[in-house]
Amino acid sequence: MTKKDLENHKAGLLIQRQQAIDAINARFEKKLDAIRVLMDEESPEPLDLPGLPTKNFKPTADKSFASTLMDAIMEAIRETSGIMGGMAGKFSSETLLTYIQSKYPNLAETPSNLSGSLWRLKKDGLIEVVTQGTGRNPSIYQKTKLFDATK
Repeated sequence: MTKKDLENHKAGLLIQRQQAIDAINARFEKKLDAIRVLMDEESPEPLDLPGLPTKNFKPTADKSFASTLMDAIMEAIRETSGIMGGMAGKFSSETLLTYIQSKYPNLAETPSNLSGSLWRLKKDGLIEVVTQGTGRNPSIYQKTKLFDATK
């Protein structure tokens, strides 16, 4: 193969690559145009359908269903505090995770999400660390009086 043949082959490959890029850009532009059309439309008035919660819907005091991850964690703390053998009022992230996964299997709870939420609760003064975890051993927490006041 001569140098000219290689240059022609290279040019052909570059043209093919550019055509593929142009096709992707065209599809992307169509999607952007659709999004722009949707964003430009005025949002219609909300439908008032019987049996559906309205914008001002507030859940009742019944805690049998967690609407958010934090609700599930708060419920798990209430329910699992004190079930650890001989540790009244205390809980670990493992007991919370087990409770949440068994009660709410569709809630995408991961140990890292739980860790972040526990950190926020600790920062807000709702829970405190009794024993700091180390590697294989999880931290042990307990509720504070402020937590009990948030029911």
